[in-house]
Amino acid sequence: MYGQHHHSNQPDPGKVNRILLVKPDNLGDVILFTGALKQIRQHYPNARISIVAKKVVHPILGKLPYLDELIPWEPLLKLLPDWVPGFPGKSRLDAWVRRIRMTYFHKKHPADLYLLPVRSTVPLLHQFTELSRARLKYGISGDTNHITTEQDVSYSSIYTHRFRVDESDGIMHEMETTRGFLSLLGIHCTLEDLWPDIRTLDEEAVWAIEMIQVKPDAITLAIAPGVTSIPEKYYAAENYRKALAGLENYQLDVVIFGSNSEAEQCNAVQKSLKNCGTVRSVLNLAGRTTLGQLAEGVKRCDILVSNETGVLHMATALRKPTVGILGGGHFKRFYPWGDPTINLYVNEPMDCYFCNWYCIHDSIRCIHEIEPEKITEQIRKLIQRTEN
Repeated sequence: MYGQHHHSNQPDPGKVNRILLVKPDNLGDVILFTGALKQIRQHYPNARISIVAKKVVHPILGKLPYLDELIPWEPLLKLLPDWVPGFPGKSRLDAWVRRIRMTYFHKKHPADLYLLPVRSTVPLLHQFTELSRARLKYGISGDTNHITTEQDVSYSSIYTHRFRVDESDGIMHEMETTRGFLSLLGIHCTLEDLWPDIRTLDEEAVWAIEMIQVKPDAITLAIAPGVTSIPEKYYAAENYRKALAGLENYQLDVVIFGSNSEAEQCNAVQKSLKNCGTVRSVLNLAGRTTLGQLAEGVKRCDILVSNETGVLHMATALRKPTVGILGGGHFKRFYPWGDPTINLYVNEPMDCYFCNWYCIHDSIRCIHEIEPEKITEQIRKLIQRTEN
């Protein structure tokens, strides 16, 4: 599956003093990349490594010992102030303002080695790359989720090296893509070497112990029902009730996790579980946790049931039993991964799988038509595994 553009001369670690790593992805993607940061640091022990990432993931990245500088991505996207009224040519002026910001950024943050380990790129990221004065620039090609094949090829001249995603013989998981990207740098590792690295503070663990009371006579079941990327991917609240109601002979203490923006979806699940015979208690923590508290909260639970979200990747990275509710848009690219004996999933295979979430139906059937009984069965498997 591995391939690349251009020659394969690898940078001499002894001659790389400053690395700029650009990873403006969402939580799940960044979690999947944290193990790679350790490999990069080990390969370039003396280099100053700066990473550009969204502010929301800084609490995850900031606890890792592999980075020297965290830089927020959002300020680079700023355009003219909101109070500036619309006028002919405003979009061109906006683009000019953004270009000036990016040019100034690269002047302020010079690098010998520029890394863009983002598979589904957009033209803006290529523009940002082009403005860098780094001698060596590494990227990824072959993914046409947001751009055409012709555009992808046209950007090759910006980079000195690109890892090419080749899926002619199957879907390449995100961590496999990262492994191929690192190989261009002369970093050769196994997927286990890339296992995500999530760290927390002692006070976050204390918070979780106080907040989530684990009882020996019940299963502590976490649910992360929120979906922010495409709201229509939300799995109906009533289906969670049906799934848990099928777990007769078990008592469940349910903990609901989610962000502020997912509170409505989390509240709907909480409401649906009212008077469910197998559910003894419900603790809704939507919008009430930091990322570190979230990680420690997940550790306190026996099993997590979740849409394909950052929380699902976090729990898998923490080696917790999980049941992922998967659709077909990016099936196998991000999930499943982990330990196949405890990281289970449910899905509804359809002919239109691998659509990159450009759905041809009136609703996202590949998620909405997953039978709750499938979830019941997977949870039961995980419970019985712990009992044995």
